[in-house]
Amino acid sequence: FHRKFFSLLNLVVSNTDSFHDINHLRKVLCLVCGYYEELINPKTGEITLIPKSISFSDMDEIEFSEFYSKCIDYCCSVLCVDKEDLNNAILENF
Repeated sequence: FHRKFFSLLNLVVSNTDSFHDINHLRKVLCLVCGYYEELINPKTGEITLIPKSISFSDMDEIEFSEFYSKCIDYCCSVLCVDKEDLNNAILENF
């Protein structure tokens, strides 16, 4: 799954100017897909969203599959393509 995920990241970064690199896109996907922690500044009460790790030690296969599905949906909207076309492109670069 992680190799497939990084194939997705590379594909999106290489086909859009919206993201600096795959690490930037990974963080954006974590935030957009709700996979983050809230860090509250004790002095100001300001909430900062911190993307969680996507390593297998931090995320089981079911959780990663759900996250990946949400990432696909978001990336389809960014690239203006349907899921089938995006999945085919990922598999070509996998």
